[in-house]
Amino acid sequence: MMPSKRCKWWTALILISITFGFSHVCLEAFAQRPTDQRSSKEELRWKYFLDQLALEARTLSDQNTRSEALAAVADAYWEISPGDSTKLFFVALELALSSETEVSRDLAVRRVIASAAKRNGQLARNLVKEVLTKKDKASNTQLTKTSLDLLKVDTAAAETVALSSVSAGVSFDVAWLIFELNKKDSAAADRVYLAYLNHPNSRSLHQLLWLAGYPFGYVEAFGGSSNPAQFTGVFGVSSPTLTPNRELANRFLETASQAMAATLELATQAPFERRESLNSLVFFTLIYLKPEAERYRLDLRARWADMEQLSTAAISPTRRNEILNKAREIFSSRRPSGSDPKLEQSSISETAEMIERAERARTSCERDTTYARVALKLAHEKDFQRAVAIADKIYNLKMNANLIQFVNFDRALAFMASKTDPNASEAIHYADRVASYEHRTLLYILLAEISLNQNERERAYELLSNASKLAEHVEEPAVRAGLLIAIADKFSKIDTIEPVRVLKEAIRALNQSRQPGIDQLSISRRVDLSCDDQNPVWYGGTELLSSSNLIETLVKLSQVDDETAVQLARDLNPGTNRVRVLAAIAGAAIKKVKASDRSNKSRGMTN
Repeated sequence: MMPSKRCKWWTALILISITFGFSHVCLEAFAQRPTDQRSSKEELRWKYFLDQLALEARTLSDQNTRSEALAAVADAYWEISPGDSTKLFFVALELALSSETEVSRDLAVRRVIASAAKRNGQLARNLVKEVLTKKDKASNTQLTKTSLDLLKVDTAAAETVALSSVSAGVSFDVAWLIFELNKKDSAAADRVYLAYLNHPNSRSLHQLLWLAGYPFGYVEAFGGSSNPAQFTGVFGVSSPTLTPNRELANRFLETASQAMAATLELATQAPFERRESLNSLVFFTLIYLKPEAERYRLDLRARWADMEQLSTAAISPTRRNEILNKAREIFSSRRPSGSDPKLEQSSISETAEMIERAERARTSCERDTTYARVALKLAHEKDFQRAVAIADKIYNLKMNANLIQFVNFDRALAFMASKTDPNASEAIHYADRVASYEHRTLLYILLAEISLNQNERERAYELLSNASKLAEHVEEPAVRAGLLIAIADKFSKIDTIEPVRVLKEAIRALNQSRQPGIDQLSISRRVDLSCDDQNPVWYGGTELLSSSNLIETLVKLSQVDDETAVQLARDLNPGTNRVRVLAAIAGAAIKKVKASDRSNKSRGMTN
């Protein structure tokens, strides 16, 4: 009975593939797959489910999103067959590279490689090689940005992608990646740094200067101009983790010495109009690195003195002074290595001085803005009563109202989260003074989360119930959807019915949104400190709505009830989001089935 069903299944799949013009590579991935006689019926069901999703992803109406959808299917397929998953990832990359615009192509390539890197380092390296065959600057940028994306979730994968694209040569993006990687894993950052330093494509002086600061403990990198006085890049920034590395410093100084000698030789053969630029580059490098050479490589002193004499004579006094001024600017901006300077708290006298300045202000705008800053400072110090009193002095009614709401938001959280005397009734009292529906809904969600951490489940349930009612009044569908997903995520910790109800509402809102995002759930919470709607001056930022997004929330639900999770996902409008969510559910289900099979086999062997 089973072989007959399987035969019909493969026949149907091949016919569908031909109908939709499925790519030869992808069709081959399925046609050559060996039948696993040991697979359970449940696993076969999810295999067929993913096969259908692969077809759906390949034929989405929006060409620019096909690759992201297919990459999600490929990721889920890894649980079944790494070989088939690999082939699907390459098809996804092919689709990404064929995206219509550079912006969409860049994002699509990054997402495909990032997804693959989380699964397998060698797979990511092979995809990177494919991108590098394009041999354009856009490809190089895509790969470096992919590594930066991966830093947030998988440091090892970020390192893998970075090392795979070394042949592209160093750039500002690469230098910044190394600085950021250092914050996560200094050894990994050192490995990436050495790989770029040692590669022939990074050995020119123009390239090397992007790597100039790292070995000496400075967040510094320069380039972007033939005139060093006009270099762009970064300096004057501190890092809590970056410290000098003697071994890297020695290697860099030796490489720089060779590069400067080569540049001076090139200058003697270059056309007259290029000679000053090349000599300027050498002169800047010598001035910039001289303190480090004195510290690490005294043996270079004589050789560098000769090069400084040659380069100085070959550039004009004006250019020389410009370069010296640039170097002084860099040197004066430095902070001690490994330091993370903290902002000092304003003293009581400084607060009084700000209030006095507000009262002396010549215009009502200057007065209101100064009072607003005082109120926010007091709120930050949790002196909420004085903060509201100061805010009440503001004449501008809009600024006054927005500022008091901002303060009451923080005041409510402070009452609920107090370690010594949490007060839920006072927290809710101030929460209800926040007029904005979206911010009050967010506040109720945050209060519910605090209640859950305090093991107050009944209070959390009531707060989440009220939050879902408040969310109905939020006008923007995308914001309403994000709030509802956050509510469902919190509800899932204390109930099984409410999350489903709320998720239905969230999906209905997503389907109404013109830009239905499902990855990042955040909401803007800020106050305008200006008196001019045309030129706002914002204080505040964005608040994360939940630790989970729609995919993660539905995957968690699927572990309890996969049919309901699948039905909710199918309610999404046809497109990338639906494919991605369904693929994630399938991948989680297959992983669960395989874990169960392994457990059963283990018990059987024990018995």
